[in-house]
Amino acid sequence: MVIASSASKADPMSTRMEVRSHYEIAKHSHHLQQPQQGSDYEVNTRRIDLATEGLAVYVHRHLTDLSRLSLENALTIVNYVLSQKTEVNIADTYRLNIISTSIVLSKFLNHKPFKDMTEEDILLYLDSIRKPEASDPLHKWIEFRITSGY
Repeated sequence: MVIASSASKADPMSTRMEVRSHYEIAKHSHHLQQPQQGSDYEVNTRRIDLATEGLAVYVHRHLTDLSRLSLENALTIVNYVLSQKTEVNIADTYRLNIISTSIVLSKFLNHKPFKDMTEEDILLYLDSIRKPEASDPLHKWIEFRITSGY
């Protein structure tokens, strides 16, 4: 996901790039495997293991804890991360950022499936994390979001 840099104000182009990235995640939701049998569960668990390999243990736990995230959204995130790892070989910190931001977005929208999210849903989420101009004239909240992974 692309987030506006801390050096400049969050411009509409950065927001569009963020929105487009979540639409790219939603494209991967058609690969979902619903856990109807033991082998599906094992495949899904292995895919989560691969997507979170090299990351902190809590990341894996957040993707497997269905009280934190719906199965559909968890698998959509995993499929997106695995495709990015294959195509671009993304860095661990970028993977963590994708997973963390996607989980927070899913929670914010009450686990609405990514494929059903609209641009308005995503803009509502982005507006919810924006600090008012008066309390943050230098837009340091953007830098915090980038460096903390939240």
